[in-house]
Order: sequence, then structure tokens, then C-alpha cells
Amino acid sequence: MTKTLKETFGFTVGRSLSLIGAASLMAFSFEFAAARELSTPRQDFIACEGVDGEVRFEIMFETADTTLGPQVLAMRVSDPYVSEARSEIARFDSADGLLNNTGGVIVGYVDPTNPKTGRVGERIGGTTLGQLRSIMVSLEGEAVSTVVASMVSGKRYSAQAVYLKKIGQELVQDLDCIREK
Repeated sequence: MTKTLKETFGFTVGRSLSLIGAASLMAFSFEFAAARELSTPRQDFIACEGVDGEVRFEIMFETADTTLGPQVLAMRVSDPYVSEARSEIARFDSADGLLNNTGGVIVGYVDPTNPKTGRVGERIGGTTLGQLRSIMVSLEGEAVSTVVASMVSGKRYSAQAVYLKKIGQELVQDLDCIREK
């Protein structure tokens, strides 16, 4: 009888611990999933085309923390009249240190030693990439965080691209933008 009691007792304790462990695991899973939902960054995409049709900007933002506002991750500049394989003029990545959105303007810095921005002969904004110091995109002239947060998917917005040449000259181009999801 003792053997049966031990078997029963052992089974009951093991079963109780299993149920407690499962309940704890489920509670942890729910808390982890909720925390992950809160901290999971969301990505927003904005596409801008020159009003004259000569250039296209594709800008990707990450919105993980609402206090900081959207942080620009990447900006691709391309020529829509060239085949997709050859259309890219430059690509700016914040990870490379060549892109930021401080001061309410998205700024991509041209670095001739970086293969992503060093195609010096590419035509853009009435000049060549090799003559530029930076490319700035201003969305409606407001702070980037305000504009990106308020942009409705599918609606058109105005913007400007400012090409700053190494000699100090600025070239301005009007853009037509749309927020993509």
C-alpha cells in the first residue's frame, strides 16, 4: 500500500508542479508578448518623386519610441526613367553615419569613398552626385516627427529636395510625396 501511496503522491506532486509551471510559463509568455508589442519598432515608408519626374526618393523610418519621434533608417535616390537594375543613384543608411533627420530635415551626406554614395558621375537635381556635399529632403517644411506621424497612407504631400553643392550653391527641387504602408 505504501508503494501505491508513493506512486500516487509522486504523480500528484509532479502533476501539480507541471500545472504550476505551465501557468507560470503562460503568464510569462503573455507578459513577454505584450512587452514585445510595445517595443517592436514600426516602419513607415515615404516615397517622393520630383515634380519634373527626374528623381525618386524612397525613405524608411522606424517609429519605436514616440518620445524621440521617427528615426530615418535609409533613403534611396533613384532615376525613374532608367531600368530598375541601373536606376539607383545613391543609397544613404543611418547605420553608415551618412543619414540623419535632426532639425526637421532628412539629410543624406555624399561620401565619394562609400560605394553607396560614391557614383560621382550620376546626374541628380541639375548636377552630378560628385559635386554634392549633401542632399536634404524637407517634408512640408515641418519637423519630420510631426509630418510622418500625421501623414495619412495614400494621401499626397508636398516636399522639397535641396542639393547642397561643395562650392556652397544650393539647388532646390519640388517633390510630390506619398506615405506607403
